[in-house]
Amino acid sequence: MTMKLFIRVFIFTLTLAGIMANAQATQQYMDYYQAPACTSCHTSGILNSRTGKAGLSAYLAAKTPTCSAPQVLQGNVCVTPAPTISDSDRIFAYLESIYPGYLAPAGPASSNFSGYYYRYYPSTNAYIATANGTVYYLGSASQNQIISLGAQADWLAKAVAAGF
Repeated sequence: MTMKLFIRVFIFTLTLAGIMANAQATQQYMDYYQAPACTSCHTSGILNSRTGKAGLSAYLAAKTPTCSAPQVLQGNVCVTPAPTISDSDRIFAYLESIYPGYLAPAGPASSNFSGYYYRYYPSTNAYIATANGTVYYLGSASQNQIISLGAQADWLAKAVAAGF
């Protein structure tokens, strides 16, 4: 292999790998990305990045969708990421599922007050809360007294094991 041919093969390889941004875009590269004919951008007949109107990178960028929040680009598709759920909300959902008679209706919005992260259940006039690593309950099952249900870490392990 002559040195001239070796250099051409080397530049072609760098171009395909995306390492050399200013190298020529070959027809094979254009075909792979389903880009229009090279002559649609390179009107002078010289096919390099200085003579193209927009270039392959601009063409590919134009084919990439623009996502609106809360969507994000994943691959070449806009997707809505799954909402994140706090550890406390996992515990609350778990407790709602195992004690529906005490925590109804399930799924009310959580709030913060005076260091507590809590949910209020209007149908049962009850609260569950987390604070300082502990889960608390206030309602008819506790004679309307605030009681500790135990460590938040223990309840979280149960909630995660149950799929929450």
